[in-house]
Amino acid sequence: MQETKKVHIELAEVDRESTYNLGFFSVDFEDGSLLFQLHARVCGDPKCHCDNIQMDWLTQHQRKSTWYTGEREWHDEKHQPLPDEVAQVFKIAEGTEEFQQRYLHLVYLRRKMILVETGYDLEKPIMVPTELLLDGADPANGCLGEVVSHDKGKATRWQFMVDTCKDPECYCYNLFVNLKSKGGDERALLVDEKGRMRAAEGRRENKALLKLIKPKLQKDDRFKSMITFFQAHRRLENYARFVARYEAEHLPVV
Repeated sequence: MQETKKVHIELAEVDRESTYNLGFFSVDFEDGSLLFQLHARVCGDPKCHCDNIQMDWLTQHQRKSTWYTGEREWHDEKHQPLPDEVAQVFKIAEGTEEFQQRYLHLVYLRRKMILVETGYDLEKPIMVPTELLLDGADPANGCLGEVVSHDKGKATRWQFMVDTCKDPECYCYNLFVNLKSKGGDERALLVDEKGRMRAAEGRRENKALLKLIKPKLQKDDRFKSMITFFQAHRRLENYARFVARYEAEHLPVV
């Protein structure tokens, strides 16, 4: 039988086996109210770094098992979105301060567990695996590879590096491919969370270069693997930033 633990600010850690009691929530309707007790479990896959929480809603007469995703969506046991008329019941409870406090604490503990398991250190520089580097790479100087553009018979060789968003208030997963030619010209491309590439900031010169080199980069398996690597790094980076902010705002100073 799974152990059930109460989620409150003193809970110091989570694991993948235990169930956590988030307490009681009352949902009001025009013809009455419904009282739920909520139990939660973090994702049990040790290879998965998602924020999805499995939540079981218990009333006096029934149990409803759901998933609450990192995107704040309610899904059924098969990870399909719940119908609106069903999801709205859970969204009412979701909107309460009690739910958000306990959910955020559970997410904090889950992310902290992942950071410990992966040994991630926010202060360490990113070390891109050698097998992901493209031809012409010079990682000691920040170059992860070279790509050549051809325009009107003229070939231009670009060195590139990949960087994450530097906005201290932003937790997006956009990546920036910064390119620099041997002549000193600089361009920037943006790769979003789904791997779609576009010109950063919409600048005309970036759009022109995008048409020339996008097909080459998207066909290179090493580049695609490199983007996946940086997206995984960004997730851990965001987790570390979230954990630090949560501890500063919610946990007492010892």
